Amino acid sequence: MKQSFALESLESLDSDLVQGGGSGGTASGRVSGACLHTAIANNDHDSFKRLIKQGVPMEVKNHHGLSPLQVVCAKQDVEMVNALLRQVFFLEHLDPGYL
Repeated sequence: MKQSFALESLESLDSDLVQGGGSGGTASGRVSGACLHTAIANNDHDSFKRLIKQGVPMEVKNHHGLSPLQVVCAKQDVEMVNALLRQVFFLEHLDPGYL
């Protein structure tokens, strides 16, 4: 089975780089955020879910200044919207200061 570009990019990243520190402001956060946006653009649900489960920063904006949630809402991709909202809900309950 052929792997997607986003998944190949993810696998080539060090796990510390994928974590990105959670802020999205670091270089590693921007790289992992770019992988998330690439997965969204390619409708790559497997890579998308894997990335958010690994904790990539969800506030990283794409080149249009949009967050991953804004992009998946605009695409009307219910599966990706639900996955993002579940992750935000999980993070909020794990760390009430997250949002």
